[in-house]
Amino acid sequence: MRRFIIGISLLLATTSVWSQKLEDWTTQTRQGHPYTWWHWMDGNITRHGITKDLEAMHNAGITAFQLFNLSGGIPAGTVKYLSPEWLELVKFAATEAERLGMTMGLNNGPGWSCSGGSWVTPANSMQTLTWTEIQLQGTGKEQQLQLVQPKSNRNYYQDIRVIAFPTPDIDQKIKDHDLKSMKAYVTPDMLPASQETFPADATIAKASIVDLTGMMDAQGNLKWSAPKGNWTVMRFGHTSTGTETHPANDITAVGLEVNKLSSQALDVFWHDGVQPILDYLGPLVGPVLDNILVDSYEVGSSNWTAGFDREFLKRMGYSIFDYFPAMAGYCVGSGPESERFLWDVRKVCSDVMAENFYDHFRDLCHEHGLKFSSEPYTGPFTAMRAGSSADFVMGEFWMDNAGVNITSKMAASVAHLCGKKLVGAEAFTATRDNARYFNTHADLKSVGDRFFCEGINQYVFHTYVHQPTDAAPGYTLSGYGLHFNRQNTLWSQHHYYIDYISRCQYLLQQGSFVGDILVFEGESTPTVGVAYPEAKAEGFDYDMI
Repeated sequence: MRRFIIGISLLLATTSVWSQKLEDWTTQTRQGHPYTWWHWMDGNITRHGITKDLEAMHNAGITAFQLFNLSGGIPAGTVKYLSPEWLELVKFAATEAERLGMTMGLNNGPGWSCSGGSWVTPANSMQTLTWTEIQLQGTGKEQQLQLVQPKSNRNYYQDIRVIAFPTPDIDQKIKDHDLKSMKAYVTPDMLPASQETFPADATIAKASIVDLTGMMDAQGNLKWSAPKGNWTVMRFGHTSTGTETHPANDITAVGLEVNKLSSQALDVFWHDGVQPILDYLGPLVGPVLDNILVDSYEVGSSNWTAGFDREFLKRMGYSIFDYFPAMAGYCVGSGPESERFLWDVRKVCSDVMAENFYDHFRDLCHEHGLKFSSEPYTGPFTAMRAGSSADFVMGEFWMDNAGVNITSKMAASVAHLCGKKLVGAEAFTATRDNARYFNTHADLKSVGDRFFCEGINQYVFHTYVHQPTDAAPGYTLSGYGLHFNRQNTLWSQHHYYIDYISRCQYLLQQGSFVGDILVFEGESTPTVGVAYPEAKAEGFDYDMI
């Protein structure tokens, strides 16, 4: 009898221990639960839908969401971005999240890319060089010229420099070559540097460039005694690129993209577009609203800002005006010399953007007790440098990814090298052909497991679209993204898959990455990273640096 009692006691004790361990495991793995993006579409927002959506997320195992406001071609609702009604709905969403034990993030502006809105003025928008040029026959005597103002956007223009140089003998081949070189620093598509040598009479000697800026009045009238010979006179200025937030409409506050090279412009953007939300939410900022997001960069490039010439001199040790005609496609000095100058311009643009946009955005978040979330890629900058600013760095992967998604590997490398625990991903993004309610849990698992192996340990589902009513099949993101919401007929079964994700992510978040190879991504700008599929094929893993 005693043995039987002892046996029962041991069994009960063991059961109790394992029951406690199971309870601890369930509690701990909650730390690994996935997040989701939550898209409010075209001003169609209701309190009823907010409550039903958040309760559905919570019941499925979603512990956090990042809120977006954008346009998807749905007939416009009545709730205008930043209006008192909109602010009250955001606050209601935050209080509901608090009730459910969830946290939230907020995309920093309307649309998904990148940072702008109706409150951004042309002066604070992204800037680009613009110029006009005329040909002049020098006589050695003073001549009066009318320099036409260069083309402007949004009725905004500021002069930078007026220069002159002996007119080179340029054929179209040389002109086209240098224009392609120039384009390399304003798009993410790098072209190989050319070592081509041009005839001396087709190039501009650096010492021959004359600064005429002080000789032109406000009306564009220039008085100059040009030496004898053929001269080209150029008037340079900068204007707004005209790039707007997207996808957005009047309801979602469509407007200009803020200047990413200016911390002062970002301060104004924050003051007028982010601070009103924080002020309205009050004590909910921090405990509930705990991060601000900058999505992937998809708004093109800019190549100027006020004071860019001083930044260039400070960082490169020579004046940008020494080679300024190369910004307009001329060859200054030689082909390789102009290429090196344009390489420097790309480098300075990247570094200034990393500091004045990404670093400064992080600092603004931290000043308000918030974390900075970022997808730092596909722009005119070095992604790993920009990504180092983020508290929560993210890549992305799509349902049709067949191999390595370089943004996910880039995000993982940044996190590993900068000591960040979480590696996020905009997860299961889909085109129309791979969305439309086609995706089962088996489909998701095969893709998701692949990106666990790339270093991702925190999914952010793309996407849960806000359902303002209970009508099925409900609203979608214009055909894009995983249809991951309470109107999906699979919704009641999502928690099984989410439990699996949570266990995987919890474990992946505990350890440290051990790689075999460190891959140098190179020094050119811009960069997103470098794939190394050969290493994976041989059973090795790597980080980029």
